[in-house]
Parts: sequence; structure tokens; C-alpha cells
Amino acid sequence: MIWLNNAKKYIGTKEIAGSSHNSTIVKMYKDVGFPEVKDDETAWCAAFVGSVLKEAGYPHMKSLAARSYLKYGKKLSEPKEGAIVVFWRGKPDGWQGHVAFVTRWDDKWVWALGGNQSNAVNEQKFDRKKVLGYRWPVENATTKITQDPKKEIVKTSKKLSILQTVRNFGGWLIATLGGVFSLDTLGVANTVVEGLKGFITANAIPLSLAAIVIFWLILKWIEKKTVEDYKEGRYTPSGMAEEVETK
Repeated sequence: MIWLNNAKKYIGTKEIAGSSHNSTIVKMYKDVGFPEVKDDETAWCAAFVGSVLKEAGYPHMKSLAARSYLKYGKKLSEPKEGAIVVFWRGKPDGWQGHVAFVTRWDDKWVWALGGNQSNAVNEQKFDRKKVLGYRWPVENATTKITQDPKKEIVKTSKKLSILQTVRNFGGWLIATLGGVFSLDTLGVANTVVEGLKGFITANAIPLSLAAIVIFWLILKWIEKKTVEDYKEGRYTPSGMAEEVETK
């Protein structure tokens, strides 16, 4: 089990507190397709597993989501030394998880060697009740990504951003018009409308520029949050199936 031997070489690797970051951990993100991650605080258990598998010449999941490994390789019904084990965190049917390599086990516990375990690479024991599955690396397998992850994330998140922004703007516009019409019963609607028209006419250019900037900032913020959700396993872009198929 070359991958398990490789994993053992990293025992003791740990995060660096403060603004400095462990270059070994940062390289793990790059190995699994996330070179833009430059820190060692982003969840890295899946990056560790993927990097170790890649080093051993095996396919890996191009994801930082621990639960993505439930789709990997060959399914096992019982633990096995060197097997990949996926645990749930938070709740069994949620999105959070942890992934590592099995080293030993008994009726109650499974010991696993993994990354981001107390911010380091080490062996820890976990309750077997939290195991979601065991998977065995398959050498003659291919990682199938239907589209480039980054391009698909950005494309999809922009669509989400535009739809969300339009929906929010539409709701605001309806509420505003409703407010103006309600003022009509008080005989002040014309005054309000004329005042708004005058203000907009006098400040058309700066208002237009401000609207463009605000709209752009909203798009970028939602896009950023969407990418973060993808990295943490809360969101998978449509048409971007991630799986490892045995040939």
C-alpha cells in the first residue's frame, strides 16, 4: 500500500499559526487542483488524501469536500488497513465530513491517519458510528470531470448572481412602487414622484455609475461565496459530476 506509506511520511506536518503558512500543506491544495488556495487554514483533509494518492500514482477526487470520496474507487463493507474512510461531521445527512486512511480498528473505534486532524497530520481514533463509508483505491480507474471545475464554478455562480440580483431588485422595485401608490391616497404621490424625477435627472451620471459599481460588487460577492461553498462541499455546479469510474 504505497499510498499509506506515503501518508506516514507526512506525520507531524502541521499548520503554522499566524500569517505564515506551511508550504507542504499549500502544495497539497495545488496537487488536487486548487492552486489559488495559499493558506493552511482552509479545510485540507481531502487535499491531504488526494495529494497522497496522486503521489502514489493513483487517481484522486478533484475536490476539497471530504464526502466526495464516497464516490471514489471500490466500496468496502468493512474497514481494511489502507482503506479510505469517510466520517460525517455535524449530522449524517449534512455536507460536512472528514476523510483519512484506516490504520487499525476494533468494535467501537477506527484509527485513521489523516490531515487536518487537530490542525496536523497524525493518527487519531474515531467512533465507528460516524463512518459513512470505506473505499479502496483502484489503480486502473479514471477521474471523470465533465467540465473544468473553476470555469464551471465561475460560469454557474455568475448565473446565480444575476438571477439573485434581478430578483432582489424586482422585489425592491415592487415595494417602492407600492409605497408611492399608497402615498397617492394621501395626496402626496405627485410631489414625491416629481421630486424623484428631478433628483434623478440632476444626478443621472453619478447614479448610473454608482448602480454599475454596486451591481458589480454584488456579483463578485455572490460569486466568491459560491466558490467557497463548492470548496467546502456545500454546492456542486450542475453538469460538473465528480466521480471515479473503474475501467
